[in-house]
Amino acid sequence: MASRTTRTMKMLGIAIPTSMAVLAMGPGTARAATTYDLYGSDTLTQVIKDAIAGSGAHINYVNTGSGQGEKNIANLGGLTVKQSIAPMSRNFVPSILSQSTIFPVSDKNVLCLDAGVVAFSNIGGHAVDVPCSSLSGSAVCDVTCDVNVNPLAIALGGYPSSCTSPSSTPTTPSASTTPECAHPQRLAAIAKLQAFQGARLDHYFRRDDKSGTQDSFREYLQFSRWCNGKAEGNVNAVGSNLKNEDLDPVRTPCSTFAGDANNAPSRCTFYPLEFPPVGFTCNNGDTLGAGATVTNPAGGTFTNPYNFAIKCTQGWVVALSENDPHQADITKSIGQRVAASKSGGGHYMGGAGLAVQATDLADSYGVSLNTVSFAYDSIAGGHYPMWRRLFLQQRADGANYVSADTGRITEENTLFNWATNRNNVAAICENDGFYAPLGNPPSSNCPPSNVTCLPAAAGLSTPKMNIGGETTPCDSAYPCVANGQTLSGTSCGGTGSNCPAIPAEGAGYSCNADAGGSHLCSSGTCQSTFVCQ
Repeated sequence: MASRTTRTMKMLGIAIPTSMAVLAMGPGTARAATTYDLYGSDTLTQVIKDAIAGSGAHINYVNTGSGQGEKNIANLGGLTVKQSIAPMSRNFVPSILSQSTIFPVSDKNVLCLDAGVVAFSNIGGHAVDVPCSSLSGSAVCDVTCDVNVNPLAIALGGYPSSCTSPSSTPTTPSASTTPECAHPQRLAAIAKLQAFQGARLDHYFRRDDKSGTQDSFREYLQFSRWCNGKAEGNVNAVGSNLKNEDLDPVRTPCSTFAGDANNAPSRCTFYPLEFPPVGFTCNNGDTLGAGATVTNPAGGTFTNPYNFAIKCTQGWVVALSENDPHQADITKSIGQRVAASKSGGGHYMGGAGLAVQATDLADSYGVSLNTVSFAYDSIAGGHYPMWRRLFLQQRADGANYVSADTGRITEENTLFNWATNRNNVAAICENDGFYAPLGNPPSSNCPPSNVTCLPAAAGLSTPKMNIGGETTPCDSAYPCVANGQTLSGTSCGGTGSNCPAIPAEGAGYSCNADAGGSHLCSSGTCQSTFVCQ
C-alpha cells in the first residue's frame, strides 16, 4: 500500500439500498427477510452498518460495545443473544483467545486499522505532542512515577502507591484507589496536561467499560483502572450516562445537566457521598447543606452526614455511554465536547478513536505521542504507541453454537463473508474515518512489518474498579479521600468521626467545603461561591 501522511477524518455513510424483501443467495436459492440483532463495538457502528448495507444481510446492528459482543459470541454472563460473529474494537480477552479451535482469530478478521487518539481543543494554542515514555519516538508508554514522562497514565488512572518518590519506578501500576487518585502527584499530572492544552481542563471524557477503546487506552498507556470508577452504563439509550459512577476525588464543575440540548446528561454528585444515586444527577450550583435531609429520588430520604455543606460537582474523568444529540456515535460525541471548548463553557479533553478529531469537529485536535503521529504509516508499522486493529470476530463452531437459529447463521455468514473481503470493506473504512488494512489474505502474502498481519495478541480485560465514595463519615468500606485511612486507621479518630477535609483543585475549580475554608484549595481560599480563588 502506498505511503500515506496524516489526513483529516470524516465520518461518511455509504448509501447502499437495503430494502429487499428477499435476497438472492445463488441460482434457485432465496431467503426470507427475518432481521436479527447483532451486538458489538460502538466504534465500528458506521462501518458495520455500511457493510450490512453492502452485503444485504438482514441484520440490525446494536452498538452496545465490544464487551457485549464478546459476551454474546462466547456465551458469557450478561448474554443477550447467541451470535456467531461479533464486531470488536479490541481482541478477545486471554481466556477466550486461548480456545483457539473455537476462536481462531487471524488477519482475515481485521476490518480496519484505528488508533487511540488524545484530543485537545485549540483554546490557548494546544501542544502538538504529549509524552508517554522517557524516550522520544518510543512506541511503548511507560509505567512511571514521573509526571513528566507519562502524565496521561497518572492523570487518568492515579499515582501508583508503590512509588516512593517522583524519581522512583513503581513496582506495580496504580490500582486507582481513592488515595492514589487524590494524590498530589496526580494533580501535578493534570496540571501538566493543562499546560499542553493552554488552558485549564475541567474534564477528560472517556468511553465506558464495555468499550474496547477504553481497554486500548489502559493497555497502551499502562494503567489498570480509571479514577472515576465503574462505567457499565452502555446500552446506548437515553439515560445511559447516568448509570456510570462519579467517584473521581478530583472535583470540578458539572459538564452537563438535565435540559442541556447539546449534551446527554452525565452524573454529577455531592461527592464523596455518591448521592444522588446511580440513575440520577444533581445540577451545577446545587448545595447540600450540613446535616440536610432531602428526598432520595430512589426512594426514602437521605441525610448529609458531614458537618459542612457540599456542592454538586463532577469528577475530572467522565465516562460517556450514549451519543450526544446530533452525533453519530460516542467517539464523535467526545470529539464534539472537546471542540466546543473553543467557544466557551467547560474546558475539556478526551480520548477515543481516530474519528475523535474528524474534519467536522474543527476545533478537536489529536496530538502525537512521543513525537509519533497517528498517520497511516505510523499505525500500520506499529510505531504509534496506541495503534490498534478493529475486528469482525467469528466462532469456528458457529453453526452448532447457534444451532436452533439457522436463519441467524445464514445472515451472519452473509455479513462476515462480504465484510472480510477487503475489496469490499477498504473504501468503507476510509469513508468512515479509519484506515484500510492491506489487501485480502492469505497471511503468507502479508508482510510482518504491517500490523494487519501480526499475531492476534489477547485484549485487556477490565479489572474491577477499587475507588469508592464515602457513604458515612470515616467508614470501613472505603478509605477517606484526604488520607487513605479507613475506620481502623489511626487518623480517623474512631466511630462517628469525620474523614479529613475533601481535597480540591487549584484556583478556579470547585471546592466541596464550608464557605471560607482555606484547607481544601491548593492555593487561595474556598469562597462563598464554592470556588477556589
